[in-house]
Amino acid sequence: MIEFNPQSYEYSVIGSKGQVKALDRTKVVITILPGKPPGMTPGEIRDAWSGESMPRPGEKCIRRDLDRALEAGMAASNGAGMKGDPTRYYASPNRSSHTQNAMPDSSIP
Repeated sequence: MIEFNPQSYEYSVIGSKGQVKALDRTKVVITILPGKPPGMTPGEIRDAWSGESMPRPGEKCIRRDLDRALEAGMAASNGAGMKGDPTRYYASPNRSSHTQNAMPDSSIP
């Protein structure tokens, strides 16, 4: 997919359709996440997803998006990822310093 910049009158490649969808989903996930621990599980994020801006994804998809957000420094996590101590995610305090397209290219299928 390409994007037009009206200021420079230039087009730029922003990725495949799948990459753009993943980036859009991740942006929604980040807006749902609380700004501090203890955070939310992928299931809680899915339950909080309104579905207005885009369809509600499954928990597996949300986990992949959270992994990308962790790698990009847009989210942080805590918990051991076990039944009594699930992994919980929250928005990274420095997420505002990341640009809109700060997702690592290598992490998006």
